Amino acid sequence: MNPKIKRLLFIALPVAVVGIAALLLVNWFNNREPVLRAPTDKERAQISARLHPGIPQTLAVVPQKPISASQAVRLAIGSLGLESENENRQVADILAAELAGVKGLALVERRELDKVLRELELSFSGLVRPKQIVRAGKLLRADWFVFGTSASVDGTNRMIVARVVDARTGVMRDIDVFKAPRSAIKLASDMRDFVRQCREGASKPKPKVFLALGAFEDVSINSRQVGFPDQLRAYLTGAYRSGRVTMLERESVEALLSEVRLDLAGLTDEGAARAPSPMQSAFWIVTGHYQSYERAGFEVELDLKIQRIFGNRSEARFRDRPGETLFKKIKNAIDEVVTKESGPLIVSRSSEARFQLSAGKDLLDLPLSDPAFIPIENLNPEAASRSARNTQEAFRAFQTVLLLEPTNREVKLYLAACLRTWTMNRVAEARDYYREVLDEPVQDQWTAKARSALLDSFFRYSPEEKARWFQVASKTSTNSAAAQFYQQMAKGAAEDAVIAAGDSSKGPQVAEPRLIEGIRNWKRSGIWDFQNSALGRYADSFGTNRAAAAKRLVELLPRLQQENPELAPHILAGVATFQVDTNAPIIREFERSLNECAEHPDSTPEARFYFTLIGSPVRYWAQEHKLYGLLAKSLEAVDRAASKKKAFPLDSDQKMALAYAYMAAESWTNALRAFETFSNRPVEVGNGGPYGEAFTVIFTADQTALCRQKMGLPTIPDPRRFRLNDACLCLHVPSAFVADADGLWVGMPNRLMHLDFGLQTNLLVQFPEESWAPVTSLCVSSSNIWISTEGAGLIELDRSTKRSRRISEADGLLMDSITAVALGNQVLWIGYGSGPKGGLGMIDLANRKVTNFTRSLFGQDSGTALGSHAGTDESGNPTSGLVGTVFPVRDEDVWFGGMYRGLHRYRIQGKAWDDFPDAGPCSSFILDGDRLFVGQSLDPIGYLPNRPAVLGVTIYNLSDQKWQVVSATEGLPHVMVTALALDGSDLWVGGTGFLAAVDLRSSQVRKLAYIPARNVNRLQVGGGYLWAQFNKHLFKLNLAEVR
Repeated sequence: MNPKIKRLLFIALPVAVVGIAALLLVNWFNNREPVLRAPTDKERAQISARLHPGIPQTLAVVPQKPISASQAVRLAIGSLGLESENENRQVADILAAELAGVKGLALVERRELDKVLRELELSFSGLVRPKQIVRAGKLLRADWFVFGTSASVDGTNRMIVARVVDARTGVMRDIDVFKAPRSAIKLASDMRDFVRQCREGASKPKPKVFLALGAFEDVSINSRQVGFPDQLRAYLTGAYRSGRVTMLERESVEALLSEVRLDLAGLTDEGAARAPSPMQSAFWIVTGHYQSYERAGFEVELDLKIQRIFGNRSEARFRDRPGETLFKKIKNAIDEVVTKESGPLIVSRSSEARFQLSAGKDLLDLPLSDPAFIPIENLNPEAASRSARNTQEAFRAFQTVLLLEPTNREVKLYLAACLRTWTMNRVAEARDYYREVLDEPVQDQWTAKARSALLDSFFRYSPEEKARWFQVASKTSTNSAAAQFYQQMAKGAAEDAVIAAGDSSKGPQVAEPRLIEGIRNWKRSGIWDFQNSALGRYADSFGTNRAAAAKRLVELLPRLQQENPELAPHILAGVATFQVDTNAPIIREFERSLNECAEHPDSTPEARFYFTLIGSPVRYWAQEHKLYGLLAKSLEAVDRAASKKKAFPLDSDQKMALAYAYMAAESWTNALRAFETFSNRPVEVGNGGPYGEAFTVIFTADQTALCRQKMGLPTIPDPRRFRLNDACLCLHVPSAFVADADGLWVGMPNRLMHLDFGLQTNLLVQFPEESWAPVTSLCVSSSNIWISTEGAGLIELDRSTKRSRRISEADGLLMDSITAVALGNQVLWIGYGSGPKGGLGMIDLANRKVTNFTRSLFGQDSGTALGSHAGTDESGNPTSGLVGTVFPVRDEDVWFGGMYRGLHRYRIQGKAWDDFPDAGPCSSFILDGDRLFVGQSLDPIGYLPNRPAVLGVTIYNLSDQKWQVVSATEGLPHVMVTALALDGSDLWVGGTGFLAAVDLRSSQVRKLAYIPARNVNRLQVGGGYLWAQFNKHLFKLNLAEVR
């Protein structure tokens, strides 16, 4: 090679390498994840100072001017919150005597106080507000006032809120809450100690750090540790009675709230740089979430968050039995963080308020995060209890916000939202908060929400009650805009009362102007039907005289269409559906309009809105009046418009209704074409129609055959089909059964019976009444029978003595809702479940010890190993979801599964948890040797052509760890399997509308029967029969007849 070229390459190659490396470095620098350090407290203070100029930002301690112990503080004793003035004077006299010898206090004499009260035209009991105290203090030359007011918590527990107030400024020096005493002497003694401590503290003020306890969310599966937050609050409150850290009172915040808000009137100015604080803002807030952890006894797991306001947040985790040992650890953790963070504290009531507001919102968890929208709760007992606790915690957090920021309009709506939940149900108090927001001289987003929420709070209340409330509000409101709104609502409610009375001579007159206005706003209202629109409300004003309503609507139709031309076809369709005479001329006019819109969907105004009305309310009206020709025309119009993207596609129910409409009109060709779109599969419909009631299972294969027969076409019977005999046993109530060598064990609420295979009863055992609950599963051994229930725990029956005992949550079970039980080697495995939550547990039958495998809040448990099949957020941990099936295998593994969490395995020896995501939505499974058969089920309602083309059965080989999928077959739905049973080489599969036998040698469906059931609850093989439970009945199939 030429030496010059070699030299050039020798120089160029390193340059190129360096250049490429530089480019890679630049690219990495530009695309790397930014790693920013947390700002220091000094930087935070500087930022805050720029954002809030003039407001002090670095208060390391609360500034307090010492008052020498030798200096006499003139103290006046006011009312102490008792019911009568005589009682207040009596206790005040006793308190004066108790305080007479206290160093550093000089009491204002009673006659001086009485003289000032006469000048101010006040009673003794009326001296309870800082405004009055400041006026009286000037005349008395008093330094401090001590007084109390009565308050109640939850409307029952009466408390005395005691305060020491600076008589010159009206600012509180100290505050405390006492339970209402039984005697005047006891209250005087409590108040004496309170005042004495306040005076001693004023002599030698110490640097204080303020700490507030916020919300503690219970994320437990059960309610075992429901009292933990209150226990922790009580311990910390006592532990911080004296010392550097001062606990701010939040536990009695409901009692404090109403009192302190009254105290604030005219005394504070939030805009001032050094405005006096009505409540000292917490420098630190402690919150967290916790659960009952039951792996080794009844413990609590707590994820504690220690938040420095406008500063950093520290976290600490604890797991221990609730009690002083745990509480001491928690206090030590708080002390360590507070001591370590010794820099300047940035004090702000608003920052604490924001923190508490955010915590409350998370706990309340409203849909759409809208405080004006309160859902109707429909929860299982465990979820309902948890929701009630979290609502109370949220309420406390919101009250704290209002205590700190009495003019916070947003939090008033959230407080009202809590009060309107089913757990609190204090609607009248909620309306008071709405009034506060509306009566304030402010127009903002909260005004609109308060109006909406206030109106919603009268849902299901009589119009008369609504009218009375708004009439009173309109007369007492000082805000002209609010008063006008109240007057309008009162007038509307009064009109509603007239309409609700059903007087056809008065109601329509009142309702007609509403109809005109309602049609103008129809599209914007979001009401896509007729009955709930202005048309329906107007028709209701005629009471039972529906013919008169229909006649008047026809008379008003021209005006309504003229004033709303863009909705002319929509209004015509609506008026047609209120007709009682199906031969009325308006019906023919509607059909002509429908034909025109169907022909020209592109030129139909508001086409999607129109065809939605045609496909739903018009369809139901045509069904109700058996106008099957019009029904078919309506759905054909929707289908045609959908093909041009002017309407939503027909859903499964609409397609089925169209097919039946064709059959009713004897249009067999069209009916056949419609039924063939379902591929001969059984289909469950979600709504009623010409086919029958909602949730009916339609056998489309039979309907297809009928159409072909009517058309004179040959029908080809499916050689796999067989007919299942009628039910052999009615179970009436939620029950379970299991087959053994001698017959069937059938568990029902509060009873157990044994039947031979001929269904003759040979044993009946009654259980105590408290054991009544739906039975979910049975487990039979040679000595015992275990019956699991939904809500009553576990029932154990001794087969020899026939005696039973109930095992419940009080005995250590994770929940009283048990979904499955299965017997291992001297161990009874338990599957728990209520709603989506649940878990796995076991009872050691040798010592009756209960162990529950609770999933840790802190990730992977120290006592578990990560499984080789890990794949979800629960890998390496016990499940926290519903367990529907449990199947132990010797001493090695326990398999369990459920609809919400799929398939899992717990390896006993290695204490490892495996997750099998390939199993999909596991509805049932069985084990046979090295093969695991898993049934899968998705939402059964409707026919969805885009479902996976599989039957819903997968087979897992434990030896080679490979999955096999059973393909879909003609005539059966996809992924709707709910029960499995094994009979030799046949796998019996039950699901939505069918029962089938899969030949495991060929993986093909060998036999099938259609059944009118949404799902099959369970399948068992015994005595030469297949036993199937569905629709609260037991069915019996002779297996010899289908082999």
